[in-house]
Amino acid sequence: MGTSPWSKIFLINLYTPYLIGYGLALPLSFIMPVGAALKLILSVAYAAFVLLGSRLRAQFDADPRLDWFFFPTFFGFAYTWGFYTFLASTPVVILFLLVADRYARQFSLQRGLAVTVVGVLLLMSHGLAFVFGAIVAGVLYTVRCRATGDQWMKRWLQGIWAFVVPAAACVAMYVVSTKIQSAYWAQYHLPVSWNISIMRLPRLVINATGDYYNPRILLGIAGIILFFTPWMMGLRLNRRNPAAWVMLVILGIIEFFVPSTMISTGYVYERFALYAFPAYALVFVASSFGSGSGSNAARGANSGSATAATAAVAVAVAPKIARAHARGMLVLMACVWFILGYHSMEMYRFAQEAKDFEPVLAAMQPEQRVLALTYASRSEDAGLDMAYRHYATWYQSEKKGLVDFNFGWFPPQIIRFRTDHLPLIKETFRAEAFTVAKFPIDPYRYIIARDTGPLPADLFKGADCAPRLVMKSGTWTLFERKDCPIAARDLPVHG
Repeated sequence: MGTSPWSKIFLINLYTPYLIGYGLALPLSFIMPVGAALKLILSVAYAAFVLLGSRLRAQFDADPRLDWFFFPTFFGFAYTWGFYTFLASTPVVILFLLVADRYARQFSLQRGLAVTVVGVLLLMSHGLAFVFGAIVAGVLYTVRCRATGDQWMKRWLQGIWAFVVPAAACVAMYVVSTKIQSAYWAQYHLPVSWNISIMRLPRLVINATGDYYNPRILLGIAGIILFFTPWMMGLRLNRRNPAAWVMLVILGIIEFFVPSTMISTGYVYERFALYAFPAYALVFVASSFGSGSGSNAARGANSGSATAATAAVAVAVAPKIARAHARGMLVLMACVWFILGYHSMEMYRFAQEAKDFEPVLAAMQPEQRVLALTYASRSEDAGLDMAYRHYATWYQSEKKGLVDFNFGWFPPQIIRFRTDHLPLIKETFRAEAFTVAKFPIDPYRYIIARDTGPLPADLFKGADCAPRLVMKSGTWTLFERKDCPIAARDLPVHG
């Protein structure tokens, strides 16, 4: 809106695929706190992901009891690491697969336009999510066309127009954004990291229910049990419909062969574990005893499809099988509720621990520039290693300030620093490396430090005007340069 005190050092970047998540939260932020707006968008995204997932499962005729597989994975790796826009894109991914598959099964102008519109919407939601959705939808479209017979290539060419606009928009956005962001990439670059090993298999299970870098034995066990529940319920693999396997196969390729870091983006394959159990659910259909009633066996006896003796045995065994399958369903439900309950308690413990930050936040004047020195980023109560790494940034959303490190450093962000105002505090900055000589404190009114032990005695050694201690709350310490000259806020930190 042009009213920010930091307008001169930032610019709005519309050549980014992060528009939907922030675009939806922006109008909400005018009527509620930023934190509440983000929570509301995530809540809606989660509900839509589950509901649309149920529709996708039904479209592939998978067993309806496996709708439970869509409940827990939203709170896996991507949630733990705070990938807000990626999480907000998840229902759009499912919606895109729905409309693309319906279009592939029966062409129509209306369905084709739906593919185009939802495809562009997905591109505006998240780049990696778009690539995943486009690959799955493209292969699914090809498989459906191939199933029509000898003239499948002609049919494929007739309907491909619906995918052209989203694909062209993706290429155009990549080319334009790469050119515009070249000045940023020269100063920020992450090397490609493949990290391929046999350990990717346990990572997949753990990242689907939690975070491999903060492993939880109980969550891992729940994930393993969850994997076997379709078999416990007597379901069988759908070998007659190759389309049902497309999402799972592509996800497997991503999880085992895609780099962890690429195109200066971290944790690429890890985040897609969110789709592991949903994709797994699509490949199962009910067996002859799937209903648990034994009526199928009785009908088999009456139809003459089996001998009378065999039919009699089937009828006698059916109730036992039904009870075993019912126990499998109870195990499935118990695993899902356990995973959700575990994460709920984890977040509750973190919320109690994080209350120590509130007095620090209350003591700070609004619209100031802040340096965050996070020596201890781990939440001991919640057992999360990176929970406090950027926690001081809440000052920005609550009091319209500016905190370094700031995500405006990253080229794809919708709000980013101007190239002539890039601060020295980068994402690679660690508090242990801080000295006044290396990182001047002239632009900062406040310095927030977090550590579980005493801070370094020479923390501000050499400062012309050393900050004074304002308060200490738990593991947080607040310093202020109240009587010191503050550099103009529209000047770059590094000179």
